[in-house]
Amino acid sequence: MRTFALLAAALTFIGASRLTTPARAQDQVITGHTNTVKSVAVSPNGRFVVSGGFDKTVRLWRTGSSMSMERLNEFPEIALAVAVSPDNHFIATGCADNSVRICRCLDGMIVRTIGGHTGAVYAVAISPDGQHVASSGIDGVVRLWHMSDGTRAMTFAGHIAPVWAVAFSPDSRYVVSASSDRTVRVWSVMDTLHVRTLEGHTAPVQDVAIGPVASDGAQYVVTGSVDRTVRVWRLADGELVRTLTGHGGSVHTVAISPDGHFVASGSSDGTVRLWNLADGALVRTYEGHVKGVRDVAFTPDGHFVVSAGDDKTVRLWDVADVSALGSGQGRSTSVNQGS
Repeated sequence: MRTFALLAAALTFIGASRLTTPARAQDQVITGHTNTVKSVAVSPNGRFVVSGGFDKTVRLWRTGSSMSMERLNEFPEIALAVAVSPDNHFIATGCADNSVRICRCLDGMIVRTIGGHTGAVYAVAISPDGQHVASSGIDGVVRLWHMSDGTRAMTFAGHIAPVWAVAFSPDSRYVVSASSDRTVRVWSVMDTLHVRTLEGHTAPVQDVAIGPVASDGAQYVVTGSVDRTVRVWRLADGELVRTLTGHGGSVHTVAISPDGHFVASGSSDGTVRLWNLADGALVRTYEGHVKGVRDVAFTPDGHFVVSAGDDKTVRLWDVADVSALGSGQGRSTSVNQGS
């Protein structure tokens, strides 16, 4: 309880609320973090972006013509992962002190601290139905917790190395996990069983995402790896559909657009790349980060990709015109951010 009180007291309210959608004509660079920004998430209603980093802070930014930082949560340890609940009310944070913390979006109050992992928590995800929080990390175990009270719902063991990423399927029926053991595992939430293992990467797998049912009736899993590839797998049978190459460094992060048409990937090469999921074609390369890209996420309308990097910045990329413009280069434009 003492730790809870100290963390809650560290909350600082900064800036004014802005609820409008970012201007589509202009990309943005959001500054404020003082070290690597490890994770980024966009609220389901599109009204705010949450970022967590090596500077031991989680920051909430209200979307607007320029992004304004509304709140700063300070933690005693590095914030390695963030996720926003489907009702836009809570933020889950995976921390280097082996815990998962649940905070209220309204005021940043920590309502729950969840312990159980025996190593740093590198990944968190909240199920689309709002029932569970998934977490994973150094201890190689995937754990699901009841969102309502933080009690353990189920544990998935099978990886033989750290698990760097977890993701839910849009229908909340499956959890997928990506590991240094070079595999991705698919788990059933309904019956707590291991469904299948996706094998083919030749180096640690650093991120994973599951998309909605595509126009061909299939559902796809996308992975990113230290082997510099992005791979697309069919969820139903685990078959490798295609391998996307082009990054010049490890692929740290992947995301699938809400409509299932595009894949975004971020790499240690400092670029964000946009791919067509249907045929694997590279649509656009976004250059602007001066160091590696750690995380990417789409906004709910699919018009922007948000990226976080080792250069201490969060960047918004306008991707709404990709269908019309096709392949090409994108860049971000700096925006002054007051604190």
